[in-house]
Amino acid sequence: MNNAYTISADGRSITCHACGRTSHNSNDVREKYCGHCHRFLSDPDLDLEARFLAALGHHAKTPVILHLDALSVFELVAALQLACRHPGFSALMKERVSGFVQAAREKLGALDPLFSQVIERGEKPQFDT
Repeated sequence: MNNAYTISADGRSITCHACGRTSHNSNDVREKYCGHCHRFLSDPDLDLEARFLAALGHHAKTPVILHLDALSVFELVAALQLACRHPGFSALMKERVSGFVQAAREKLGALDPLFSQVIERGEKPQFDT
């Protein structure tokens, strides 16, 4: 089964799962094409994307516990702080990253308050190197 699209039982229409639109154009059905998305839906990468999004939706709120050393956490925090400055980074992603950075700051700060101070500086572009 392809999770990127559905062809109707009568074979006369195709529904794209990415945008939710249905086409009754026989060429779109034959070519498995979404005119709205301008994509061929039979592309294996689209099927992978559709399956990934379905799995992510199912597990979105499942807690994940990671065991990382302090250096790895610090490096992840630094990379995320930098990524947040990208103009294409969404507000929702910035909010999620901020929560992660705050939790990391607390955990690392418990090891040594200096870690917390350095992470705080990472929020300020004037301290970028």
